[in-house]
Amino acid sequence: GRLAVVVLICCCIITVSAYSGSRVAVTVSRRIHAAVVQTLLRAPIDRFFDKQPVGRLINRLSFDLRQVDDAVGAVVVSLLGFFFGMCVTQVFIFRVLSWQMIIISLPFFVVMFFFIYLYRGTAVPLIFYTKFNLSMLQDLQAVVLTTCVSIRA
Repeated sequence: GRLAVVVLICCCIITVSAYSGSRVAVTVSRRIHAAVVQTLLRAPIDRFFDKQPVGRLINRLSFDLRQVDDAVGAVVVSLLGFFFGMCVTQVFIFRVLSWQMIIISLPFFVVMFFFIYLYRGTAVPLIFYTKFNLSMLQDLQAVVLTTCVSIRA
């Protein structure tokens, strides 16, 4: 009885998550494609299209949009899965706990969402600095590999 209801709810949540992820991916892909095509159409012919072969442009555009399609859909589905999983877990926990314990735990949720909000603002700079430092390291590695470096002990 109860297990069948839980399984049915999980199936519905998975279906809704997959559908939402695909809809978001298609919308994002259309917007990015429209913006890129508008930018390419406004590019100067003598300075851009003479130096960039059309085949390379089409290949890069299709490859980059494919990467966006795959990444956006997967991220949306994983975020929805995390959100629904957390909600289902909390509902099961709250059904077992007394209402006094639920009221006592509300400040914990406020603090948790506050830290989630703070992390949201720091994730992009952390990724940027990570990529920047990795780029500097790869730059040094390329210099070492292409030059004759002697190591003295």
